[in-house]
Amino acid sequence: MQKHPPIILASASPRRLQLLRGCGLPFTVKPSHIEETTPCKLPFAIVRDLALQKARSVAGGLRKGIVIGADTIVVLNGRIIGKPSDEEDAHGYSAR
Repeated sequence: MQKHPPIILASASPRRLQLLRGCGLPFTVKPSHIEETTPCKLPFAIVRDLALQKARSVAGGLRKGIVIGADTIVVLNGRIIGKPSDEEDAHGYSAR
């Protein structure tokens, strides 16, 4: 039986937890506590940079393992907007 390195999710996001649980692999959760700032301006660069910051923040305190960092932003008509707080708020974005 092959022993795999531990998997650590650098997030407390309920959706990310659900997605990773769906993979059927054992993992632990260790949220990063970074200040989510980046010099990047393009949406893909922003999420890539923030995900990397989160993963590095958590990985720095570990001896071994695979750290998964992720980030999400919402873009509407090429403009970055805040994440909706609930379904009703999300529907309001389409009217803007």
